Amino acid sequence: MPLRLLLLVGLLALIGTGCRNNDGAVKLTVTYSGFKPGCIRVGVKDAQGAGEPRTTELAGKGEATGGTVTVAAFREAGWGTTLTVTAEAFEKRCEGTPVVTASETVTVNKGEVAEKELKLTATDADQDGYVSQATGGTDCDDGSTERHPGQQELCNNKDDNCDGTPDDGLALGTDCTGEGGCGGKRVCGSDASVVCNSPKPTVLYADSDQDTHGAAGAGVMNCGPTRPGYVTSSDDCDDTRANVYSGAREICDEQDNDCDGPRDEDLGVGTSCDPGLGCTGEKACAADGGTRCAYVTPPSNYYPDDDLDLHGKADAGILTCAPDVGYILQAGDCNDGNPFTHAGAPELCDQEDNNCNGSTDEGSVCPSGGGSWVAQSTGTETWQSVSVWGDGGVWIAGIGSRLRLRTPGQTTFQNLDLQCMGDWYGAWANPVTGSLTLGGTNRAIGARSVDATSCYGGTDATDTDVRGVAGVSLPDGGVEFHAVGQSRSSSTEGKLLWWDGTPITFDPSPVAPLWDVHGVSRDVLFAVGGYDTSSGPSIGARIYRFKANNWESELVQNIPGVVDDKLRGIWVVKNQTLAYAVGESSSVLMWNGTWSKHPAPPGEDLLSVVAFGKNSIYATTASGKVYRYNGSTWSAMLSLSTSSPLHDIAGTSPEDLWVAGSNGKILHWPR
Repeated sequence: MPLRLLLLVGLLALIGTGCRNNDGAVKLTVTYSGFKPGCIRVGVKDAQGAGEPRTTELAGKGEATGGTVTVAAFREAGWGTTLTVTAEAFEKRCEGTPVVTASETVTVNKGEVAEKELKLTATDADQDGYVSQATGGTDCDDGSTERHPGQQELCNNKDDNCDGTPDDGLALGTDCTGEGGCGGKRVCGSDASVVCNSPKPTVLYADSDQDTHGAAGAGVMNCGPTRPGYVTSSDDCDDTRANVYSGAREICDEQDNDCDGPRDEDLGVGTSCDPGLGCTGEKACAADGGTRCAYVTPPSNYYPDDDLDLHGKADAGILTCAPDVGYILQAGDCNDGNPFTHAGAPELCDQEDNNCNGSTDEGSVCPSGGGSWVAQSTGTETWQSVSVWGDGGVWIAGIGSRLRLRTPGQTTFQNLDLQCMGDWYGAWANPVTGSLTLGGTNRAIGARSVDATSCYGGTDATDTDVRGVAGVSLPDGGVEFHAVGQSRSSSTEGKLLWWDGTPITFDPSPVAPLWDVHGVSRDVLFAVGGYDTSSGPSIGARIYRFKANNWESELVQNIPGVVDDKLRGIWVVKNQTLAYAVGESSSVLMWNGTWSKHPAPPGEDLLSVVAFGKNSIYATTASGKVYRYNGSTWSAMLSLSTSSPLHDIAGTSPEDLWVAGSNGKILHWPR
């Protein structure tokens, strides 16, 4: 219950809530002698335990040797006439154990005011507010105001704070270090503080480098006249080096050896030099005191990034400041011939460890049971060309005005037969819009947009059977188209033509019959073909490159080991640093600035190729196979039981490949 307190005439306090005119009250006088309590707690309750007790707390009044407080306590409703009154005295606050307690009973009748006196006696002889331990208090020396609980312990062999141990916490008698590092013991000083009784030191100077010259301004106090490692002189300008002192020989160590001010004077420090590895350098001090050529910018490890996926081959780093073209700082590529394979790459369904974690095709990237070639065959048509565009767009063209379209988001092909009349051998789709350009028998082009219902802009190519078509982007944002083929009047004459919206231009250069053309830009654009073995002396493979509005022979027929048979397919890798040509009699050539013979599947006539890097090449064959090259070996991914020729292959990545061939064969990897 809350305490209710009312002081009467500065002396009388009230306890309780009862009405003093009706229920009765007691006037309680608390007298204390021999001390002045810091706090007095006065309580009243029913002697028989009815109701709740009432208390109040008062500060002690009067002198340090005693005083009196008076309290009025009312009898509460429900209480009997016999009450118990109690007074408790505390040294400072009404907390913990009281110093002294007095309690008595008193009878209080209704309407009466009874009187009762409680006496509290204790001793505080030194009047410091703490009662002597002998009379229930905490003062261990009631004859001194300087010794009582809470007092700071002094070094005087006395228990100043009354905790039972004199001079506790002062570590007297333990080892100590005094002025100048001199040893001694902790003892009490004359002013009751703790002091170290070490001897008076002398001044010496450190000679750390043992050159008999002490460090200037580094004097220390010593407990005796001598000390190992110290001398009486102080004229050393660097006491950490034995070769630095006044008059010493100057060497190259970034120090003022002779103590004359300058460092490494007359040694050429800071002048330019060549440290190697393509880095810049300047003369600096060597460990032996001579000079060396130090890097201004240290070399870094650069790694070859042949597939331009911004991750270099980890085990082929070169330390340099001037890396060759194609080297980068970031490693992490476990297959630098495949741009879809490097640390952190998304895993594809392509039989490769794309993210370089040691596992192949993990997770759910492949269909249930693994990747496979899924047939979307159409019947018995002869499909000659396939071209992809956008995110999932596919065009397929063939003999007899055959044409199929699958737009992004669709899962089936639209039948567009007879909308573009002709026997189509080449097809190229604009990678952004999907608009189709066709090349075929005695036709230069046929063209169709995705949402049209017929071909438009067709142009006859005089005396030409077009075998291949490709488009390249121009700097102004336009597209230039190139078509290659064979003369209809001469089986040993090839045709080259191009246009950009203007009339077709025929290249007059004599070329071999051509079968395919491909490029990423005008700078890297190739056409391939060749002469049959029945053509007499002019036999074998041919490759031509577009240069300055003309086609020039790459003279691949002069490369040792190139077979005497024609090439059928060409593909320029997107990064324009690689190209691959394939052909009959297991012919595979690689271009990486120059053409060279490349390993090939044995015993196959290769008809088309698509490549994403030097370790990611795919080719189709006349025997109905799809081969994959992983950088070391060719392996057959698909082998048709009917041996239908697979004329063309295209794709956006190793997990999005399309193949078209005879007998209506349309196949997609991996699902």
